[in-house]
Amino acid sequence: TSFFFGFIEFILKTLNLSTNRFNITSKANDDEEQSKRYEQEIFNFGPSSSMFLPMTTAAIVNLLALVWGLYCLFTSREVLVLELMLASFAVVNCLPIYEAMILRKDDGKLSKTVCFSAGILTFAFIVSGYFVFK
Repeated sequence: TSFFFGFIEFILKTLNLSTNRFNITSKANDDEEQSKRYEQEIFNFGPSSSMFLPMTTAAIVNLLALVWGLYCLFTSREVLVLELMLASFAVVNCLPIYEAMILRKDDGKLSKTVCFSAGILTFAFIVSGYFVFK
């Protein structure tokens, strides 16, 4: 993934478009609240970044896939057990993202703009998938 982001950075810089700046920061921190989150092993999503958009979109898509799979399982329409297991595995791995989107109120939460943009992007994926695969 570092090569992919480096490639995107190079292309955007070559085309004179705005690029994401990657600032190298010290991991030693004097902030007491952030140190407390680190000790509790809680992710810190920090300031808003466009890099969180694909991750948040994938988390929402996985959650909707699990909900739809459970709906199909309980209505006995179609049983796709392996797909349901894959979606549940992805949802369990995305639990810190859901927590940062909905439950957290501190500075380490995901911004509302990233969450709203991810929701719109997810809606666009689902609607386009409906028309493509119908």
